[in-house]
Amino acid sequence: MFQELVEECTSSSIGLQTIHDCLSQKLDPNLPFSKHKNNRAMHYAARHGSVYMAMMLLKAGAKISPRNR
Repeated sequence: MFQELVEECTSSSIGLQTIHDCLSQKLDPNLPFSKHKNNRAMHYAARHGSVYMAMMLLKAGAKISPRNR
C-alpha cells in the first residue's frame, strides 16, 4: 500500500482515489519516501498544487511543514 502511495504522489497525474484508498487503510501520511530524497506526500501535494490531496493528507494526520532529513 505504501508503494502505491509513493507512485501516485510522485507521478505527473495524481490518482486521488488511490491516495484516498491508501489513507483509508490507516497508512501514515508522514512516512518519508526514501527513494525520493525523503520527501513526504505533503511535499508532492504542494509541488502539484493539489488542494484536494493536501486536504486528504491533513485529515489523515499529515504534518503541515515536514522536513527532510
